[in-house]
Amino acid sequence: MKTPAIQRTQRPPARHLPPRPLVVFDMALRQAGDSRYYPAVSGAAMTMSSVLHERKIADFAFMRLPFCQGGEIELDRKRPLIFALTVYDDLWLETKKELALIKEKYPTARIILGGPGVTSWSGSLRELHEHFPQADALVRGDGQPVIESLVMALAKRQIDFTKASKLHGVYVSEQGLAWRSEHPNRQDTIHFNGNPPLVHPFPDLIMDIRERRSLSFNTSIGCKHRCVFCSTIKRPPVYWRVGRIIQELLRIREMVEEGSLPLEARVITFVDDDFFLDRDRARHFFQTLKGHPLLSDYFRFLFQSSVSSLLQQGQPDIELLDLVAPNNHFICLGTDGFHPKALSFFRKGNYTLDQALDLIKAIKAREIKQVHYVILTYPQITRQELLETLNILEETIVQDYNPAFHYDIAYFLSVIENSPLWQLFQTQHPDNKVNHDGNKVLAFNYPLDDTDLVRDLDTILKLPFPSKQDLEHALPSLDAIKKVQILQCIIYFTEIGRWPTSFDEIINCGDTIIQWMGIRFLRDQIERPGQPQSWLEWFQTPTRHIEK
Repeated sequence: MKTPAIQRTQRPPARHLPPRPLVVFDMALRQAGDSRYYPAVSGAAMTMSSVLHERKIADFAFMRLPFCQGGEIELDRKRPLIFALTVYDDLWLETKKELALIKEKYPTARIILGGPGVTSWSGSLRELHEHFPQADALVRGDGQPVIESLVMALAKRQIDFTKASKLHGVYVSEQGLAWRSEHPNRQDTIHFNGNPPLVHPFPDLIMDIRERRSLSFNTSIGCKHRCVFCSTIKRPPVYWRVGRIIQELLRIREMVEEGSLPLEARVITFVDDDFFLDRDRARHFFQTLKGHPLLSDYFRFLFQSSVSSLLQQGQPDIELLDLVAPNNHFICLGTDGFHPKALSFFRKGNYTLDQALDLIKAIKAREIKQVHYVILTYPQITRQELLETLNILEETIVQDYNPAFHYDIAYFLSVIENSPLWQLFQTQHPDNKVNHDGNKVLAFNYPLDDTDLVRDLDTILKLPFPSKQDLEHALPSLDAIKKVQILQCIIYFTEIGRWPTSFDEIINCGDTIIQWMGIRFLRDQIERPGQPQSWLEWFQTPTRHIEK
């Protein structure tokens, strides 16, 4: 009896799946001449990469430095490439340069533009596209609800308009065809809290954390304030619930403990426009944190806030500040105007300058570190009002001096359109021009020091701690930069009427000294009009400044 032949079935041919698209987040654009470290993984880059990662829609990469500022990245040209950029009002020209370079280096790559510059654009998305013709898609509003479908539509050899036409707040264009929906995307509380876990130990995020010595993310979208200079989305804010924040903090703690995130991630910077905008949520957060066995003393937090959110019936909210106080946290306040007329112009009319100064004292009394963002000028400000502003700032810094918990002016900003400092700004930053929207008042960083002058003072001063006389005797042998920094110490501590007793005391107030001298520099430029000077040129006659 013959053995039946074994029937062999042929395997079906292997399916060759199309390569997964690669989304490149090119978010780290910065103002020309600004050397501060900007994170590659933050804001939209963090939230949307987590969505793509969780749902396996696309691979992704981060540009550490944009092409227009010398950055490089090698990408696989055989797979669909999509660059995603955030447009900021003060980086309009840099963004246009970046798009041109992307198309030069990767001609077939798609480009998505979103962010404040798109959402706050006063015209139609079609009109905005005329300024950025290389862009394949513009996104108005929140990017998370559309990023998945938009990436899949753009990853095709030809844009999938069937898929794109189902999206809100999107303008998509290719070879004369276009889809436009002007209604902005807005996540509600349910969707915002339902997004995938935010923080993942990506190599670029780890580098950001180590460089910035903190981990940054936001727990809300939008702001109810209508400050005249701000391009934040004007909408009712949506928030992570306290439970969602606690869940993310527990994940971060676990990753730090297992070593997948560096120890610097124990410093958390909440980059919400105003963490304290919902005061009930803020109170609930601190109360929950205090009672949690794994989190109560594990993290140090940096918060952004407005002055009004920390006031209750015009007085500092003592209950809320007492909840913040025990754990060496840090509050960055958008005080903005240090003159009553400036506050009025900036639409900060819900508090007065006196109330802001009272809040400064209440925060300091609880040994909470604080930073205040300041806008020096606005178009109608007079020379006298500007001098009064500088005097108020100087008086506040000197009177509120404390070596451990000092009050610090973090940035000086100048509203550039027709403001008194515009000529000086143009002289030192000739490449910066007024943004696309002439009706918008824009705030630009005005640097108060040369990059080299903000080196840590411990590179100059050596233990044992020198006396004032030792420093003065050493001045002739020092180079110009070191001389300037030593003079900052001498002048500042002479002004406040005491000499520091330790090396750490100078280090702790180093930023305050730099900002205080910056006030003197600007005031002198205003009082002595003429050819604008650089910071270093101004210091060539230091005795005059000591005697002031």
